[in-house]
Amino acid sequence: MVLEITSSVAVDSYTLACDQLRANTAPAMSTESPRMIHRLRQMRRKCSVMFTQRETTVGAIATTSGRRTLTRELGPTRAVAATHPIAVVVALGAANVAIVAFVLGRPEWAPLALAALVAIPILAALVVKLVERPQRGVLLLAALIPLDGLHEIVPYPSGWKEALVLVTLAATFVAPPEARAAPGRRLPSWAIVVGAFFALGVVSAVGVGPEQGLVGLRVIFFYVLVALAVWRCPLGARERDQLVTILMVLGVVTAAYGIAQQVIGETRLVDFGYSFERSVRTAGGYLRSFSTFFTNFPFALFLMLVLLIGIPSALVDPKRLRNRLFLLCIPVLLGGLVVSITRAAWIGLVVGVVYIGVVRVPVAARRARARRRLDRARAGRRRRHQRRLPLG
Repeated sequence: MVLEITSSVAVDSYTLACDQLRANTAPAMSTESPRMIHRLRQMRRKCSVMFTQRETTVGAIATTSGRRTLTRELGPTRAVAATHPIAVVVALGAANVAIVAFVLGRPEWAPLALAALVAIPILAALVVKLVERPQRGVLLLAALIPLDGLHEIVPYPSGWKEALVLVTLAATFVAPPEARAAPGRRLPSWAIVVGAFFALGVVSAVGVGPEQGLVGLRVIFFYVLVALAVWRCPLGARERDQLVTILMVLGVVTAAYGIAQQVIGETRLVDFGYSFERSVRTAGGYLRSFSTFFTNFPFALFLMLVLLIGIPSALVDPKRLRNRLFLLCIPVLLGGLVVSITRAAWIGLVVGVVYIGVVRVPVAARRARARRRLDRARAGRRRRHQRRLPLG
């Protein structure tokens, strides 16, 4: 029904416009100058072209409208069948009965059983959300990794990062088609380079022994799986904007905590539970702030990344509240970078700013000038076309 209405409205609009043009041009053909007659004949030819193309245009409009209507009515396609609420309740009840029976038999495991009782429904809901949209796993990973250093003073199960990466990558294979990239794409340009380095790493791992070699491969190449997940399910415009927001917020929070560590002092940090030589380090008698990371190096490199991504993103739309707040917090980020006492991050920030200023800014300026010239040309053609239209 929606397709029929769309098609009829589009055809009626074309018909009405050309009928009015014929009615207005008929008396003008006999009274106006030859130049005006020539222009009116050109308008008639354009009208006939519009009629010959209306079938394709109306079909495209109807198809697009129909897809949007079906999407609104039926919702996005799911890779897994919808689960009935009663089945969910029964499954949770069975799990609770099993946990209670286990606790009655082993009372010393009661705290762990209660934790599982809370965690299992949360993890089940998380897996469902990741299957629907694997990009959420990438955003969740970006939001939690900068806080992983708190594991030293707040005990929680380790290995969650690897589990989240594997679940996110697995979700890319069962996600709905609209969440995945278009099929038939070529491999990214970095795939060959990463493959060559991985082959070199395998050869090196064989030479040093299986145990040490596997640890090295995991440390160096495991998180390439995140890039593979993003390639299979690219982030949309809204998700990229959310990723920038996550980086901005966490950058400011971690930088503020890093500055606060200078006031707290290394002795008090050790009393909190941090250990010397791993987290609490000094250089020339000054504490190298590490914030919510394990050491000062990832903390400083993270702030460098936040500045290089956040500043260009904020300057694109400086009137946006998020961007204004970030620009005001740049001194905090720079302060956190300074108190980390990490020269690699300082050099990386300088090189990144120079690259953005020398390479990216001129390219963006040329594209902006080209867009403005194109807009002016289109506006000029539109004004000339309006002046040529017959009056009355």
